[in-house]
Amino acid sequence: MSHSEKLLKAAHAGLHQYGNKSDWKGALHELAQSKARKGETVEAAVSRLLADRDTDMMALIRAERAAEPAAPVAKVAANPPPSALDNLAKARAAETGEDFFTAFSKVADTPEGRRLWAESRRA
Repeated sequence: MSHSEKLLKAAHAGLHQYGNKSDWKGALHELAQSKARKGETVEAAVSRLLADRDTDMMALIRAERAAEPAAPVAKVAANPPPSALDNLAKARAAETGEDFFTAFSKVADTPEGRRLWAESRRA
């Protein structure tokens, strides 16, 4: 299991307290948005955060989530329905017997997965 897969799995486990299973997807993106350096894209910030093995990602994600105001609207926004990419990963996991995170990482690395990820970020 790669370092980023381990981080995503840990993020998923830790984020159950904040929302449903699909909530972990946006956690790293939201964290990177808030930690991006001046002139740095979110994608570059994600790469930088994932590359730094000394960064305690769960502590950063928890701190980021704790700073969010608790409101009914925020709770609904934090619990979106499963995305097409989630459904594609679930289907692959069922076919291959892989766990969801392994299937998700493989599906997300395909042209179709990248397209679905881009669409989910625009929504």
